[in-house]
Amino acid sequence: MRSEGFTLAELLVSVAVIGMMAVLGLDGGSDQLTRMQVEAAARRLAVGLERGRDAAERTGQGCALALGPDGWRGATAPGAIPCEGADTPLTEGLLPGDVVLASSFAGPSRFTANGLAIDGGTAVVGHAGTELVRCVVLSAPLGVIRVGRYAGAVAPRPLPEKCLPDSSL
Repeated sequence: MRSEGFTLAELLVSVAVIGMMAVLGLDGGSDQLTRMQVEAAARRLAVGLERGRDAAERTGQGCALALGPDGWRGATAPGAIPCEGADTPLTEGLLPGDVVLASSFAGPSRFTANGLAIDGGTAVVGHAGTELVRCVVLSAPLGVIRVGRYAGAVAPRPLPEKCLPDSSL
């Protein structure tokens, strides 16, 4: 007749299985978190550009944005004022340095009073914890903004032709 409870062998196997499941869950969760940070940073880059365009159209004046390591900020440029209300941080609620940014925006991105882009460029964001690298391209003069998957690593001068469409977006 068997008494109530578990044997030592049963307890050890149960603890080992639970431990392995926890380690696998934590590792998978970490990759998902870093991917979400890259996705969020790419969306924030695109949103910042849209805010700049909207600010120019709303005020009826040309305006400019500058992309720095922390995201978009209103910038002064010849014939333009800083885009009002368009400041968009690259990361919000993340530790500084988590997301890596590279850009080919040579200077401020300027918008005309009717929302056309005077300057274009490409920005890429990545994270050491994932292979995912997202890109955002602003094409002048219409100001088309596209987000995709960058074919390569985060490089100092990203190329727009390496920003490929991604069906998962």
